[in-house]
Amino acid sequence: QHAPEVHLRGLVRPNTPTITARTRPPRRSRWHETELHASSGLGLLFLKYGRDDERQADDLGLRYLTKGGWEAREMPKMFTLLEGTSQLAGAGRLPNWLATHPDPAARRVRAEQLIAERKYPSGEVGAASLLDRLDGVIFGHDPREGYFVGSTFYHPGLAFQLEMPAGWRAVNEKQRLIAVHPDKVAQIELRHAAAATPEAAAEAFLAQQGVTRISSRKARIHGLSAVRADFSLASQRAISGRATFVALGERVFQLVGLVYSDRAVVAAQAFESTLGSFRTLKDRQRLAVAPQKVRVVELAAPMSWNEFARRHPSDADPRQLALMNHVSDPEAPLPAGTRLKWIEGKKAGEQTAGMPPAN
Repeated sequence: QHAPEVHLRGLVRPNTPTITARTRPPRRSRWHETELHASSGLGLLFLKYGRDDERQADDLGLRYLTKGGWEAREMPKMFTLLEGTSQLAGAGRLPNWLATHPDPAARRVRAEQLIAERKYPSGEVGAASLLDRLDGVIFGHDPREGYFVGSTFYHPGLAFQLEMPAGWRAVNEKQRLIAVHPDKVAQIELRHAAAATPEAAAEAFLAQQGVTRISSRKARIHGLSAVRADFSLASQRAISGRATFVALGERVFQLVGLVYSDRAVVAAQAFESTLGSFRTLKDRQRLAVAPQKVRVVELAAPMSWNEFARRHPSDADPRQLALMNHVSDPEAPLPAGTRLKWIEGKKAGEQTAGMPPAN
């Protein structure tokens, strides 16, 4: 009934080989024309590892999983669970071309193919042992790593906030924050800069191949030391850019706006307002957010899933809770002693902004 421990290990293992395997080194941050420019307006920015690397990680993750004695055939079920979660998000997801991970359905199909080809031996599933250790685990995104309220992005862990352009679609990812114009002709990205000062970050950025400096100047943004720069990119279709490099504490952040030069007017105000909105987060309520957590509840008496849900109200999507517990018939009786996963705590904001609501 429950997702077994092997699912969790299958989720963790694929991220290990990205570091340990003898893959090609991380690609240098660079600007270059790709098919994405033609299909979506602008290419992805600064991706250290692409989706091909993630597929290789899944491949090696299966090998690590079976070498540890776990059941490889459970790994596709984990991707099915992720796929169901993605479907619940519906229109709230960014399109696949903007995802830094392959689609869960594609990962499931590939895992099934690899398992069939390699004929892995049977292994341990470990459903009960997972539940023993699952209680108290963070559920979903940790809001301390950033969240949206309306068009405002708050990052309690790094103590900053930022305004997104009205009408743009934005998403908070692990390594970056990105917003895309409705017509896909412009985008804004925020991430850490690998430099000690705004000046050093600006010089490194502007020295990249294909980047032509137009101007750069020191500035102050809400009391923070910064450098602003305008530039252009070598491309089959001219691209204009504006960047801000700002110091906060011991970190330097880079905010980069890109737009096709012949559509620059649609992004000019958005670049100015968003790149200039970076500031220190001081609101104590926004800083004090806490993540939701998984709780494991054992039924003291027989009851249906619907009855359990009525007795244990949660801020989580009830469809997500049913999916987590593999509930197919919410009115079917569950025996006493059944252990169910539940979510406690209030959700703090969203991981996207400007997205149509999920159905």
